Amino acid sequence: MCRGASLDVLKEAYDAYSERIRSPIVGSIFFSFVAINWKPLWFLVFEEASARRKFEYFDGATNFLSLYFGPIFLGISIALALPWFQFVWARLVSRPIRMLKSYQAEEASRLRIESFERKTAEEEALRKHEEAVADRTIGAAKRQKEAGDVGGEALAEELSEAVKTSNAQRQITEEELLESLGSVDLLVLGLIREHQTIVSEKSELLIYYDDYCAIVENPTKERMFVDMRDSLDFLEGKGAIRTAQFPFEDNKLRYGGRTKKYVITALGYRVHDLMIADATE
Repeated sequence: MCRGASLDVLKEAYDAYSERIRSPIVGSIFFSFVAINWKPLWFLVFEEASARRKFEYFDGATNFLSLYFGPIFLGISIALALPWFQFVWARLVSRPIRMLKSYQAEEASRLRIESFERKTAEEEALRKHEEAVADRTIGAAKRQKEAGDVGGEALAEELSEAVKTSNAQRQITEEELLESLGSVDLLVLGLIREHQTIVSEKSELLIYYDDYCAIVENPTKERMFVDMRDSLDFLEGKGAIRTAQFPFEDNKLRYGGRTKKYVITALGYRVHDLMIADATE
């Protein structure tokens, strides 16, 4: 029981000491005392000598100034100056911090706006495609009705068969184009479909290097540049993509005026939709 009481007393003393050390003034005085008297303290604790020799050295190396006045004066000075130092430091860094937060907010806003613009452009392209399909359907229905009014049911039925044949031929063309595409062609078409555009500059194509590595054995960056540019030329020749308007100054300043920017066409959308449909079947 006495042992337990002794441990409690020691614990309470340690807790009280810890609380005082955490006090700004007491803590500053303590660390000032250690800083001023570190040599005699080091000798007293770590030197291999007799206790009498240690105390003699400690008494000779210290005095009233180093043991009391110096630590107290320096500790109080530090405790009083530290809040001012923190205030001045906070004022110095407050403007850069505000500028950084403002820049981060603007960058996040810009990225969201670009995302919305891409989605808007995609929806607009899809709307135009659907309107074109609807116009063709309505035009075919009008021509079929006019043919029925002029030439009777036989002519209307003939025109209806011609429209079906034309649609079937167009579908076959899209299927044939899809079958002619290689893995890199499908990758490029999918990237343009996803990002709305792609630029033929090496630094821009390098963004998709991981996607390229996933479908090609023994990939290299130079091989990727060759494969993707060949694919862009092939898809453009087939009408699945087309070159887009690229501001000359932007092109000249960033890429030396030699770079092309590509966007997907209505045919490209249909081929991509067909590719997705085949993948889900």
